[in-house]
Amino acid sequence: MEQSEHFTWIDYPANYKDQIETWCDESVIRFALDGDSVITEHQWYLDSGKYEHNENYFCKIVLDGDTPVALLMLAVFNDETKKYLSESIVCIDTLIINPALRNKNYGTKIIADAIQNAEQISGSSKNIFISQIHKDNIAAKKLSAKLGFHFICIEAEKNHNWFDWVYPVSAADRYLSYRNNNEYLLVMPNASFESEYCRVMDKWETYNEKIQPPSMRRYGERDEFSYSKWLTDCEDDRTTGSMLANNIPCTLYYFVNQANEILGGVDINHANTFRGQIHVGIVPWHRDKGYGTIMLKLALSLCKEMGMTSIQVAPRKDNIGANKIIKHAGGELLEEFYDNDIACLRYIIKTT
Repeated sequence: MEQSEHFTWIDYPANYKDQIETWCDESVIRFALDGDSVITEHQWYLDSGKYEHNENYFCKIVLDGDTPVALLMLAVFNDETKKYLSESIVCIDTLIINPALRNKNYGTKIIADAIQNAEQISGSSKNIFISQIHKDNIAAKKLSAKLGFHFICIEAEKNHNWFDWVYPVSAADRYLSYRNNNEYLLVMPNASFESEYCRVMDKWETYNEKIQPPSMRRYGERDEFSYSKWLTDCEDDRTTGSMLANNIPCTLYYFVNQANEILGGVDINHANTFRGQIHVGIVPWHRDKGYGTIMLKLALSLCKEMGMTSIQVAPRKDNIGANKIIKHAGGELLEEFYDNDIACLRYIIKTT
């Protein structure tokens, strides 16, 4: 990202290295650099072995015309998160404003610019921004809140002075789940889960029942017998829905624990259907452990991020466990109806 609507972005250090060091007063060293210098922080990224400059790490001097107004460091986490999140995580590591230009709204404009140009930064159209802010940095907290970041009570890197703020707010629950090793996650099927998926299908198919949700069934009950081909079909299901009976795009997620064990799955239809928008299933050997409640909560968070203010679900009337979970999540009964002589209950659940 070299030119945006408001600013020009150039690589550090250019001709400004010495000038930027003069910006680093006591508060900057404490709140932005955690006791280091800009040069030390920049060199740590270059020497880490995890980051490549202008690929997944960016250190930019921001110019307004010919005037340097700020230095911004961004780090992109995608390789380590893609197994768990559909988004890339863009970390706003360091923002230093030219002291002569502070309190002129530059910080807000620069971060807003970065968010607007996120795809150029991360290479992904889906991004979660995080800002790790010192607990005493009042100005950074106000800036983050103004831009719509959401404070979550989790220590950044287990440091008791620094905390994560997340944007957009709708991604906060899933980011928290990713960060918290004791939580569970919804993960789109991907190549790394092939052996685990086959293990679960081998075991689940020995039970005398229909696997739910339907798209979890081995390779979606389609003719091919290849996990890689099925992943391609899953991509088509969530983008076009062309192979689905109702042609409504639908996204399948594995429900996994921290050991990457598949505990179940959930289908989310991108629009309402006769049998609702969410279809879930827990593997038989992990039922009655409260997982259905956790999975529905995560699914509702995803629906909210997709722009759904409410969703409908329609379990069988005799599925006592599912009906209890739905009511616990705030489900309001709309009607009783029949689907092929099977009594069903239709609920509506608000995602907000």
